[in-house]
Amino acid sequence: MGVTRRILLSTGGLALAGLSLSGCENRDAIELDLSDVTGFSVFDRATATILLDVADLMIPRTDTPGAGDTGTVLYLDQLMDHWASAASRAEILGFPAQLDSHARQSVGRAFRSLSRQARFRLLEDMDQASFAEGERPGFSAAYRTLKRLVFHIHYTSEAANPDYVAVPGQYLGDVSAAEFRALVDDARF
Repeated sequence: MGVTRRILLSTGGLALAGLSLSGCENRDAIELDLSDVTGFSVFDRATATILLDVADLMIPRTDTPGAGDTGTVLYLDQLMDHWASAASRAEILGFPAQLDSHARQSVGRAFRSLSRQARFRLLEDMDQASFAEGERPGFSAAYRTLKRLVFHIHYTSEAANPDYVAVPGQYLGDVSAAEFRALVDDARF
């Protein structure tokens, strides 16, 4: 079973349900909540919760949809189930444990127990180190892979891409701006 637009859109809210960070006055003091994280076939609750949080920290909701709004992690779960190689699956599944180990080494606490601001700072530092000159194996490679997948999934989703056009059939890789506008106009509801 593949992931359809309907599944992606109908589960966008599910991604946010896994985190108990919204609607609270002091978001920084709240730990991640492992309740209500369902619908995943590859990721267990703890893995899904960490990945939901990391994706939300990478692409938060602003005046545009965030990664939680587009069902990015649920779609990633489906990719791990139906598309990813064993090595890719192992890399993504191993990332939360590596992240937790990195947090314990860096700040002396588990990632889940850090405030939202501290989790963001930790990811920001990891991002700079992971994308610095030269490709680094191990943890940095897993982080880079995850980030690339999160950004690709999010920005190719209909909710995050206002020019999204579902084009069934053939691949049209080289179209002019006028041809693209015609496709967009024809596909609008």
